[in-house]
Amino acid sequence: MENMQRKILVVNDDGYDAPGIYRLAKAARAFGKVTVVAPEFHCSAKSHSITLRDEMRLIKRDIGLEDVEVYSLSGMPADCVRVALCSILPEYPDIVFSGINDGSNCGFDIAYSGTAGAALEAAMHDLPAIAFSRKGHGLDEIAEAYLQPMMELLMHMPLNKGEIWNVNFPGILLSECRGVLWNRNAASSGVFRDHYDARTGEDGILYIREVPEEIPVEQIRIGSDLRAMMEGYVSVGKVKSHVYG
Repeated sequence: MENMQRKILVVNDDGYDAPGIYRLAKAARAFGKVTVVAPEFHCSAKSHSITLRDEMRLIKRDIGLEDVEVYSLSGMPADCVRVALCSILPEYPDIVFSGINDGSNCGFDIAYSGTAGAALEAAMHDLPAIAFSRKGHGLDEIAEAYLQPMMELLMHMPLNKGEIWNVNFPGILLSECRGVLWNRNAASSGVFRDHYDARTGEDGILYIREVPEEIPVEQIRIGSDLRAMMEGYVSVGKVKSHVYG
């Protein structure tokens, strides 16, 4: 397929104006005609939730990328895929890119991820999809170096029904990156160990706040996506929607 004949949908969960989706859409232009449909507001940890009863607002936007149509939707990340397929695009895209998420999506965190949820929504429509995430701290050298080569490789690699590719870039300097590890399975934990602090307010009500504790790398299973990323590798693996068993 010639590049400009390929139709690409780009979505995310951090919002249409997030730096990660700009970077992803800009890179995707090398491979086809790009349309962006992304949440109007930040929607991290919304998983695969959708909007059923509330009216949603769809606004055409300009994020400074020539030849890229951009829309914001006042809904969830999965809504963005559904609305794009049913109401915006004249025909289904050839592939869906989701991200680049600000924060990793490995292990248990995949279940909460709006980035993964949007990609899995695409998979439910029998579309190939890739979720891209990067560990925080504002270091983007690895994503810049590996993003387009990873896109080009994965677009031509097969997925089974209900599967997506899940790519995580470590948040370190490019000189510190140890390469790419493939076929990483989801770790049996998230990045953080759950911990909650509680206090009693002046009104007598108990208030609970999550105070996450990062899990030491040596406690993460070898061969997992999280272990790979924490050890300085780009992690690549498949994730399958639970609806397909």
